[in-house]
Order: sequence, then structure tokens, then C-alpha cells
Amino acid sequence: MRRCLLLLPHPRTRRASPAAPPPGTLHSEEMRRTVADLFQRVEALSGRRKQAADRLALLAKYQKMVSAILPLVERAGDPANIEMVGLTVAREQQGVLALLEEALAKATDGRAQVFLTEVDEHTVAALVLFGRSDTAKVRALLWDRNLSELKLPTEIERLPLRHALAEIVAQGESLRRDPETRR
Repeated sequence: MRRCLLLLPHPRTRRASPAAPPPGTLHSEEMRRTVADLFQRVEALSGRRKQAADRLALLAKYQKMVSAILPLVERAGDPANIEMVGLTVAREQQGVLALLEEALAKATDGRAQVFLTEVDEHTVAALVLFGRSDTAKVRALLWDRNLSELKLPTEIERLPLRHALAEIVAQGESLRRDPETRR
């Protein structure tokens, strides 16, 4: 027992607690700059991730729509003498496309055709084919009916539709592989 008692501190002697950091060191200017820098980096990364997520969602939407319209475009044949306009409409408003087809037939003397295809459970895509001579009439009719043309992103809108689809897929894959935008 005696040897064990020697290991215990003397009852009158108190051990000093670990020294507290000097006042103000936790809130020093260097610490504030470090935290501010870290906060900016986190915000920037968060912003890039949000942009990537938004871009992926948009690319997925385009991919669905182009995939749906592509077979119609390929069946239409040589685009040398015809114009094409892609439209998307909510499934519950699909009846507007029948009305559009009637109005187009009147405006172009029956030289316009509308082909429909399903994009998903909520959306129908239409491909409007018409002669180049009827371009002004058809676009005016679409404008008057407040129907907007399916537009691809500017960097791929000039590509042939099959190439545009491949580019959309490639951009999506690239974003998914980027380590800074993955979650």
C-alpha cells in the first residue's frame, strides 16, 4: 500500500489545469481570414455543384425530347426543301395540337404536317413539317398561339440532330465524371 500512496498527488498540492489560450487567439485576424477563405471555397464549390445539377437536369430534358423527335426527323427525309419545328406540350394540353394542325392546314393550303410522339408520361412532342415558302406563315401562327419552338443549347443547335443528341449525352457524362461536381 505504501508504494501506491506515493503515486498519488499530495492532497495540498493542486495541479494546474491546462493553460487556457490567451484571450483573442481564437478570434485572431488570421483565424478570421482562414475561416472566410474556407467559407468562400465552400460557397464556390456549392455553386458549381448547383450549376452542374441544373445543367444535368436540363441536358436530361433535352436528351428525352431529342430522342423522341429524332425518329420523326429521320423519317421526314431530305430537309433541303422543308422546314421543321419541334414543339413540346403537356399531355393534358395535347388537344391544342389538333387545333394547331387545323390552323396550319388552312394557313398553308394543307402543305404542313404535324407528327406527334410521346416524350414521357407528362409530355408530348410534335414535329411540324412545312415548305420553306410557308415559313413566315407557320412561324407567325406559332407565335400567335404562344407556342414556343423546342430550342437546343446554343453550342449544339447548329449540329445535325443525331450529332446534337450525342453531344448532349457526352456533356452529361462529362459533368457526372467531374469530381468537383459529384456528390
